[in-house]
Amino acid sequence: MFVFLNNLSWLDKIGLFFAVLCVYSNIIGFIRYRLTLFNLSKGKVIKSLEEFPVHTTSPDGYLTSKKKVEEFANSLLTGQKAELSLNQEDINNLYTKGIVLNKYITGKYLYYQIQKDLIIEKLIEGPVFFFFSSNPYRARTKEISFSHQKLECYRRITEEYGRKIKETKQSFPLDASVLILFILGGLRSPDGTFYGYQETVEYQKATSLIKKINSVEISNGHLILRA
Repeated sequence: MFVFLNNLSWLDKIGLFFAVLCVYSNIIGFIRYRLTLFNLSKGKVIKSLEEFPVHTTSPDGYLTSKKKVEEFANSLLTGQKAELSLNQEDINNLYTKGIVLNKYITGKYLYYQIQKDLIIEKLIEGPVFFFFSSNPYRARTKEISFSHQKLECYRRITEEYGRKIKETKQSFPLDASVLILFILGGLRSPDGTFYGYQETVEYQKATSLIKKINSVEISNGHLILRA
């Protein structure tokens, strides 16, 4: 073994070291992942998952929130003036679709809060396979806000993997807001998209509705769209 190593150049030795480190990390990550699944089956939950909020919803609650969006969309399609006012419960109803989510099942979960002029989007995902992380769950907190005058949306990630982040606020046109597109039925999920989503009829309809909107704001605990 030592003879083999002595015959290697320093560059080869460095490459071998990182290869061994990668294999070791994979083994440790896999053991941690399997241990997390085992602990979940025994009711042992890590703190970040235990503290993650879950919206209590119902089929009737979802249908009520969905009806608000449908009435708003129908008014826009017929050229009428309309206003859509959604509170925190409505946004969570639309996301959960009336199903009370079980966060202890492997997957990705979102929760929305409205605070002053911000929508706070909380995400937790896992257990996932991370090489160098001691936490098998990915957690993220995002702030979403809107410009009443420019019809723009703003996004800023404030926390990820349990660490505070000083990310600068990023701006997007309103028709690039994943949350607004989801609310208006253009996307299947408010977190992420899928290949070819821009070619769907649902997306085309949502973007056409967004073009009719002339005012968006967060006020008194509500996201308000006007057209």
